Amino acid sequence: MTEEQIQAMTIDEFHEYDKKRMERNAWMVAQEVMEPERIDDAKAPSGYITAYLSKPTCMLFNKSIFAPQASMKPSHPGYHYYQKITNFISMHYKTGELFTEYLKGSCEEEHGQMCDYCHVHKFIGPVASHIPQPMPDRENPGHYMDVFNTPSMDGDSARQVDDYLPRAQIKIRFREGVLAASNGEAIKAFASEFAVNDELVQKYVKHLHHLQCKEEMRQRQRDMARNERERLEYDDYDWHELVGNDSLSTLLVSELTKYLKKHNLQTTGNKRAKIQLIKRHIQNQEDAPRSDSENAEEESEDSDHEEVESESIEEESEDSDHEEVESESIEEESEDSDHEEVESESIEEESDQVYGVVGSDTSDSEHEENFEDHVVVTRSGRKAGSWRSVFSF
Repeated sequence: MTEEQIQAMTIDEFHEYDKKRMERNAWMVAQEVMEPERIDDAKAPSGYITAYLSKPTCMLFNKSIFAPQASMKPSHPGYHYYQKITNFISMHYKTGELFTEYLKGSCEEEHGQMCDYCHVHKFIGPVASHIPQPMPDRENPGHYMDVFNTPSMDGDSARQVDDYLPRAQIKIRFREGVLAASNGEAIKAFASEFAVNDELVQKYVKHLHHLQCKEEMRQRQRDMARNERERLEYDDYDWHELVGNDSLSTLLVSELTKYLKKHNLQTTGNKRAKIQLIKRHIQNQEDAPRSDSENAEEESEDSDHEEVESESIEEESEDSDHEEVESESIEEESEDSDHEEVESESIEEESDQVYGVVGSDTSDSEHEENFEDHVVVTRSGRKAGSWRSVFSF
């Protein structure tokens, strides 16, 4: 890609492009290793090796994790323990780009006296000294001096760490603007001075330029986000929700100051103090007694609620009265129906009676003789139990 295309990309697009580029390079290396001249079809103790290239999968990269020991305070647990270790490392270790060296007794060179550990644990044999770092041989270009002939002093002072390490010096000169991908003469001069291949120097300079572009994209994105957040006003934040979710720490100090100025609170102090002040103020607002207007509004709402409840109770009472009237009408109807049943039964009983002729000159004995062999049948067709009980003369 050209420089203009890279500059026009966003940080997310650049990350996606960088990920694809690294994945493509990894598969190219795997393909090269698998080729017959490397592994595939190579001689093995029991025959020949057969190499296969796996299918593309997710690329995993490890990241280094560093503990923030420098930000610890004396009040933090373990502060004095870590401080003792870091002091020991600073007095006895030399650390560079690709270089770490420990020498017992070197604390005397740095501070003029030995530490307690070196004073107790002294050398049993000959006292050791620093191993000189590699240095190019000016009389033999492209080579480094023998370790026994390499000086460890630069005049009257000790040599600086990484003073002739190519990668560390490329970084320093790239930040200073001495080395650039477009400056071929400076790259060749550097390669000659540090006894390295100029093509390797060119590739590493391009890599540093690549990292610089990524950092500039991230910085532009951070600046845009910061400007966008600074344009927000006090009413654009839900302060109660931020306190409830414990998210005030995600805001900038300038954003926290908006709340403090709105409520005429103290604006001095660090971010932690401002967060605590905002939390206390919001909590006090929630716990404070309500004003007369708020109480009046609440009473009016309660009275309205009571009126609605009374109306609902009256409606329920009317419904119950209506239900009682309906139940009474149903009972009356049931009583009427019972009365009709009684009347119908009385009518049937009356229809079952047969009346004789009143005022007949026939005596009782004659009637008994005449009806002795007859069966009295009622109008409904039922048989009477006894004619004597039916007829009355």
